[in-house]
Amino acid sequence: MEIKSFKRLAQAAEDAAFAALAARKKTHGMDAGTCNFDKVALPGGKRMLKKVEEVGLSGYLRTSGMWKGYVLVSAPVGYQGDFNTVQVEAMAKTFKAGGLEGTTVYYQMD
Repeated sequence: MEIKSFKRLAQAAEDAAFAALAARKKTHGMDAGTCNFDKVALPGGKRMLKKVEEVGLSGYLRTSGMWKGYVLVSAPVGYQGDFNTVQVEAMAKTFKAGGLEGTTVYYQMD
């Protein structure tokens, strides 16, 4: 995937995160649930990390363990409970729908 189309896809993913967060806030006034470090997991190693950084997303490359080679991308708005999870899940869904196969969600509870 070239950087121009990745930039559009990343913007769509951020927009989806903002929409999901707004919808969740309407039904749940406070961030609740398990404290978590959930992230979007994008395959592609160093090349994907470069794309993520170029479009201004916050992420890092896992270099060991089960998630080796995945770039873990944070939600655009920092929360630690359900508000984080809904953003990450919306972003992952958008990346997958946009053709970035292998995208998933990295769930981690504190």
